[in-house]
Amino acid sequence: MLTNEEILLHKLNGIVFSNGTHWVHNRRFLLRHLRDLGMGKSKIEGLILREVEDLVEEFKGLTKEPSALPISINIAALNIIWQLVSNFTNSVS
Repeated sequence: MLTNEEILLHKLNGIVFSNGTHWVHNRRFLLRHLRDLGMGKSKIEGLILREVEDLVEEFKGLTKEPSALPISINIAALNIIWQLVSNFTNSVS
């Protein structure tokens, strides 16, 4: 098991920024625990659908001009993960 110091000093930055054996280890860890939390089951589909519906409602209020993506996209993704872990969600607004 790696400590935070080892991760910071050796730049082993999770599944996104790692490669090789560290990437394989992180990917397996992530997939195993996400499956335990409900990934691939109908429970997560309902959570995702609820967040998407909220996002669609928010997007309807946006102008047709190009703009940066709203922070609510990040909040929606975090809500899905957080609800799997703690059974609690935050409002996008």
